[in-house]
Amino acid sequence: MLKLNKIVDYCLSKKEAYIDFPFGDIPICIKYNGYIFAEIYPNNDNYKITLRCEPEIGKMYRKKYPDIILPGYHVPLKQRKYKNTIKLDNNIIGKEVYKLIDQSYETLLNKKVYKKANTSPNRTVCVTPPVGGYPPFA
Repeated sequence: MLKLNKIVDYCLSKKEAYIDFPFGDIPICIKYNGYIFAEIYPNNDNYKITLRCEPEIGKMYRKKYPDIILPGYHVPLKQRKYKNTIKLDNNIIGKEVYKLIDQSYETLLNKKVYKKANTSPNRTVCVTPPVGGYPPFA
């Protein structure tokens, strides 16, 4: 199983990436320029990450890993083809997740997102683990 702290750190290694919690403690959202490119659900019984994707690439991955990669969780129906949810509580997909994170981040870069970054007081910019660390299963 991929460790939560490694996934979060990898996401935060992207230029100008930051953590935000727009929906509460879960999911952990990693954003670039105000847009989410990774939503991490660190639940013991349902550990997963939702990432952006181009529709054809997303479809290909869902076909390659039908029980592990699903259409975007917690995403409006018309946006599901643009997001994939990857179950992380297995070792099958392994390091391929990092490639999918790269693709998700690059999707935003390629779209030339010009939205002004969120400056709300709830925005949390993190470069180190939160006080108390990540959940114990990580």
